[in-house]
Amino acid sequence: MIKVYFFKLFGNKTKEILDKQISKKCEDLMKTGIEQNTNTWARDGLWGQVCTGLGIPNTKIHRIRLQVAHQSFKKHTSPSSPSPQASGADEPGEYSELKSLWKREHRSCGCCDPGPHTSRWLTGEVMEGLFYLNANQCQRGQSIYLLNHYTAGVILFGERDQMRQHSLPRTDFSLYQAILSFVNVGGVHWKLLYIIPATCSVFLVDPMENKAEEAESKNAAKRIGEFLKMRNICHAKNDWGSIKWKGATMPHPLQQDSSSCGVIVTMMAKAVMEAFPALPLMSFGTSKKEMANARTKFALGLLSGSVFDMDNHCAMCSASKPPGSTTDWIMCDTCQRWYHEQCLGMNKDQLLQARASKWDCVLCN
Repeated sequence: MIKVYFFKLFGNKTKEILDKQISKKCEDLMKTGIEQNTNTWARDGLWGQVCTGLGIPNTKIHRIRLQVAHQSFKKHTSPSSPSPQASGADEPGEYSELKSLWKREHRSCGCCDPGPHTSRWLTGEVMEGLFYLNANQCQRGQSIYLLNHYTAGVILFGERDQMRQHSLPRTDFSLYQAILSFVNVGGVHWKLLYIIPATCSVFLVDPMENKAEEAESKNAAKRIGEFLKMRNICHAKNDWGSIKWKGATMPHPLQQDSSSCGVIVTMMAKAVMEAFPALPLMSFGTSKKEMANARTKFALGLLSGSVFDMDNHCAMCSASKPPGSTTDWIMCDTCQRWYHEQCLGMNKDQLLQARASKWDCVLCN
């Protein structure tokens, strides 16, 4: 069975390439003496040259996908090959890259944090990225206001002076039909915050079983009312200011471990967006295996949704070319980020030493 692979070109264009074309180009290059397992990830290695030969950008994700496509084609055409499900040969390039990121000793990238490490706590920055990713997929950006989690925490638990500093004077809540956010409790636990003006309801949803959830939602509703009244006094903002808020609860799956609160909150938020404006009927599982699968999906979503190409942009300035006429690059041997040598501010001797030996960037040093 012939497979077609789509590769991104510059200018948001794509190119279709058959698996047999990829395999033939690889074998042709190998006949010239290039070994398949030499410099697998290097830009000038086998798969980098396959990229050039097929007329697609020489990026890491393309090199990975080409290797996966070649392996898959060889296994399907081999008479004694095992099933692709058993061999893992048909893993998409993004998943291969994800596994390589998870194996790194230093994982500073946000898309690595949700990895299949069930004892790993999701950071607020990663969760916010997932909230925006889901809002974009569900097309809720114009109807649900995604409130920053730190601001949400100040509103529910902060002092009045802190609340005034985070009063969002340029935001008009009347343009939206709901507010969705999450808050950190005690530095160790995430909860979902959902505000619906149409029903005057405030939900503070605890992933864990919590008999005080209704009382906590009522207290959250009181704080939301105080926040909106303060906005009216300080900024003459009367959006939702006359609403008498009430605390409410909704049925939801319960957390079964000590570290998946962020995973469950993110899954609940997605369910809210999908069901909006109705309340969601949440039925997802929360077992250890299901949480690990969810973390993998989160990480793949962040990778596929990322617009930053680490292979073609400097990790220091985010540009493809630095100011000036020359573009010399150096790659960190630990995190594999690329840097313009000009952006690093090294002198000539330092650059020569970095090129000749193992070099770690400032994030990994």
